[in-house]
Amino acid sequence: MASEQQLVPPRFDVNEAEMAEYLRVFDCFDKDHNGKLSQDELKEMLRVVKIPKKPKAQDVMRLADTDGDGHISKDEFLQALFGCPRDQTYGYMFRCFDTDGDGRVDAHELLRALGEMENEQTLKAANHLIADLDKDGDGLIDQEEFVQLFTKIGNKNL
Repeated sequence: MASEQQLVPPRFDVNEAEMAEYLRVFDCFDKDHNGKLSQDELKEMLRVVKIPKKPKAQDVMRLADTDGDGHISKDEFLQALFGCPRDQTYGYMFRCFDTDGDGRVDAHELLRALGEMENEQTLKAANHLIADLDKDGDGLIDQEEFVQLFTKIGNKNL
């Protein structure tokens, strides 16, 4: 079995005490002790842990469950906490926006992801934003277009 220290991507500077604390939190909520968090275990963690704006468990699961097995492993948990290469992060973000999993984001998905109520005005604004981002003219945002947008935004904020 790989040591827990090896689970952290080497590019992140995390000391052993921090690592141990995060892994203790993980273990506390891993009720069946299988080394993975189910969606119910994740819901409980999100309910208990103090986070100012609590995300939905299903959204966290979609982001963190990189192998798609319906659970968050210790490796995926640590990866979600400590980050990963920027373009990969944007890919995870895209999956959260792409709620139907078709590889494209439409105006309805965009509004849901942004927490906006759908009405004529917001739908028009979402379609306008999509038109600005849509490089291939299909009326949807694909992952490449999404990543390009956030890469530009990320580079401006460096």
